[in-house]
Amino acid sequence: MALFDSIKKQLSALGDERAELYNKLEKARQRREDLQTLPLPLDEHIDNICHLVDQKAAHFTDDLRRRTLPYENKPLRDIDPMVSLLTHGESVGGQALEWMLCGLFTDQVKDGIRRTAQSWDWPKAGPPKREREAGMVKLDKIIADLERKLEEFDNFAEQNGVSVGQAPGGNLKHQLSKD
Repeated sequence: MALFDSIKKQLSALGDERAELYNKLEKARQRREDLQTLPLPLDEHIDNICHLVDQKAAHFTDDLRRRTLPYENKPLRDIDPMVSLLTHGESVGGQALEWMLCGLFTDQVKDGIRRTAQSWDWPKAGPPKREREAGMVKLDKIIADLERKLEEFDNFAEQNGVSVGQAPGGNLKHQLSKD
């Protein structure tokens, strides 16, 4: 009977070890998912929006430059009053209006965005983007290592005729208590 108790304790320890590996794996997977899905810190989100304003302002600046370029080398010629400085002849709206506002009022638009965004009820944020990328690379290695260890563990158990359970969170200790 002592031998059976010793074997049962060893098998129970194996089940506990496997369950611990599986729990670590699930925590690593959850952390990786969090890095992919949690919002950025609000300040970084605002910076991204302001960067987009700068891109739209640059588009307007380039567009205005293209429209007035024919007059650059003709200093004595007035710009044709039919040349629209703000639009391509269409009514002002949509993207054209957005580019125009961002181009003409860049700082004011960004200040307004900052003020508005600071009033938002921002959800729990994850780390900044630069930290996420490094964290995901590290977690990918950890996840691969834990998956490999679990596979080795399960293969060893199977080769030795021990059922450790393949269901998520399978726990040999729990299975033994049923027997």
